[in-house]
Amino acid sequence: MAKIKVSIVIATRNEERTIGKCIESLLTQNYQKNKYEIIFSDGRSRDRTREIIQSYARKAKNPNIILLDNPNTDSGSGRNIGIKKSRGEFIVQLSGHTSADKNLLKVLVGKLEKAPQEVGAVGCMHRTPADAGFLSKVFGTVMSSYLGGFGTSQIQPTKEMFVDSLSFCAFRKKVLREVGLNDPKFKVGQDAELNIRIRKAGYKFLYTPKTFVWYYKRSTFSGFFAQMFRYGWARAKMIRKHPDTSRIFYFGPTIFTTVLIALILAALKSNLAQFLLALFLIIYGGMVLSSSIRRANSVRFVLAAFFAYWIEHLAYGIGFLYGAIN
Repeated sequence: MAKIKVSIVIATRNEERTIGKCIESLLTQNYQKNKYEIIFSDGRSRDRTREIIQSYARKAKNPNIILLDNPNTDSGSGRNIGIKKSRGEFIVQLSGHTSADKNLLKVLVGKLEKAPQEVGAVGCMHRTPADAGFLSKVFGTVMSSYLGGFGTSQIQPTKEMFVDSLSFCAFRKKVLREVGLNDPKFKVGQDAELNIRIRKAGYKFLYTPKTFVWYYKRSTFSGFFAQMFRYGWARAKMIRKHPDTSRIFYFGPTIFTTVLIALILAALKSNLAQFLLALFLIIYGGMVLSSSIRRANSVRFVLAAFFAYWIEHLAYGIGFLYGAIN
């Protein structure tokens, strides 16, 4: 029996819309089939996610598909359950709403095997699938722009380089064990917080554009607002746990939100505040409009992106404030 080299670990919860595509992409990897396993840790899904995974597991021989139960339902706990059951030397953490390029394992694991031991993980770029909905494409475009994603892993370089954080990686399992796996206290942003601890332990992150993951973004404005609120909350929580990781750009949306609210309240009683509010809205609106136009292919896309920027910054800012005081 061949030794398992790579364990793909995926925490799922209510992913019936995309889980089939995810599994198909992993079964057709350009990698020796008996050298990797696919481990799903399901957080008590209420849709057909488990049923779909089980149907593939019954048919698949190599790679082996394993379905585990995650009673805590959150993705951090789910990933930890999968990692503890894994047999591979390398761990690839993905999500149920992703699909992998056929060369994902070949590139990520291949580079990690050849890299010095100080390289703890190798990660890649992520793209919005062609079959994603209109708003998913808008949100993906906004988040990958400098105005919408500066200082985060949403900004994806075109050349190979060392970076501070990655979203979709192949890790050395011994590194994950050394730093303590995912922190389940972070209901979102577990990967970013995990990366902080790995970096503090002295390891590096290598980014490569040679492969990619298809990543389905939120499909509604309300879902996008909730996601950005949680991101802001998680970042505030991260800074409280790791104060030395604080960066000025993390406070940008919060400063924007605070100033906007303060000017709106002051404008109720002051003509000067009304002028400053109008100036503030014109400057910010101009920046958002310019970014929307540069990355759009239709008037409809410009309008949706313009609105999405406002949602992203306001929701993140409010979430950050909530996380900072709660």
